[in-house]
Amino acid sequence: QAGSRWEETDTRKMYHYEAGDPTYETDFSTNTGWTTTNSSNLNIASGELQIVSTAGLASIYYDLTSITGDFLIRYTTSFTTMGSQSLGIHWSGVSDSIATAQTAQDALSFIVYDGSGDFQSSTTSGVRPDQTPNQGILTNSPNPTTGTNYYVELKRDGSNWITSLYNNADYDSTIATRTVSITAGITGLRYFKVMTYTTGADVGKIDDLKFYNGVTTPVMPNAWSEEGT
Repeated sequence: QAGSRWEETDTRKMYHYEAGDPTYETDFSTNTGWTTTNSSNLNIASGELQIVSTAGLASIYYDLTSITGDFLIRYTTSFTTMGSQSLGIHWSGVSDSIATAQTAQDALSFIVYDGSGDFQSSTTSGVRPDQTPNQGILTNSPNPTTGTNYYVELKRDGSNWITSLYNNADYDSTIATRTVSITAGITGLRYFKVMTYTTGADVGKIDDLKFYNGVTTPVMPNAWSEEGT
């Protein structure tokens, strides 16, 4: 009826609290939980994971204990020696094994391949990472160079393995990326691992590592979110 007034009183909203912390993160100020098979190749010192030399079979790893389906990893990397090193190559990513690149394993990897002059990715199902047929170059991959900070994002999204390079710490400007299908045989992933090869003498570092389990985008800082949004 004209002139009547309606007053709404049931306007209560429900919120839930979202924790924004990664499942695991490190600035490498400590080496707690990390194991290297050869510190002459891979080591943690001076607040960074040091790629001392890629010339020599080695691995350095951290046990994430359990990876449940989707996940997201971010870190920065840079190099002080890089450029036309014969078979200069190193892998980083997740594996079911702590072994080096010449041992059969299941793995999802990001590859810096100086000998080829590009960034690549691979999936490994029960074979050696240095012999996997499932390896390819990131689309628009730049040539790895010294003096450049590369922001790396590694993501398992359902059955896809997505590796991307960004040019800033906000991860909002993609340089290169590659998406490939993950075979059903790749299981038991639990170690974040970096591996070097037998030749090549690249030198660099990895820093500011963050691992998010069960998500494909980083959770924002701790906040209340309205239910249904």
